[in-house]
Amino acid sequence: MMFSTRPRRRPRVEIIPMIDVMFYLVVFFMIFSTFRTETAGMPLELPRAATAADLERDHLVAGIDSSGRIYWKGAVVTESDLTRALTPEFSRSPGKLCIIKADRTVKYERLIQVIDAIRKAGGSHLALAVERAPGSGGGIR
Repeated sequence: MMFSTRPRRRPRVEIIPMIDVMFYLVVFFMIFSTFRTETAGMPLELPRAATAADLERDHLVAGIDSSGRIYWKGAVVTESDLTRALTPEFSRSPGKLCIIKADRTVKYERLIQVIDAIRKAGGSHLALAVERAPGSGGGIR
């Protein structure tokens, strides 16, 4: 009696479906990581500029609304509170950028007071937030 011995097939792991899944995950994270959200809920109408530049993402943001109130991390603060809150941030990383989002109707004097409060905390790199003017084509990068 002779038994027929077929060669045994080696088990195989199919990687094509895994590649598809990994591709979908990469696309998902690429798309959803591009959405930028701001947590501060202050109503601001920023001034427009044709030469607006995109800045680094690792920055601090202080805001001033149309009535002159200062916002830090979504809460209304005074100038001295802003200085106290920013001092540890600038001591950890002295070259960190601080962006000021000021409503277009804010008085120049109020803007200077906020800049002084940030500089007292140790901030030396400041930027003013603007909206990109329509048809500006991107400006400086």
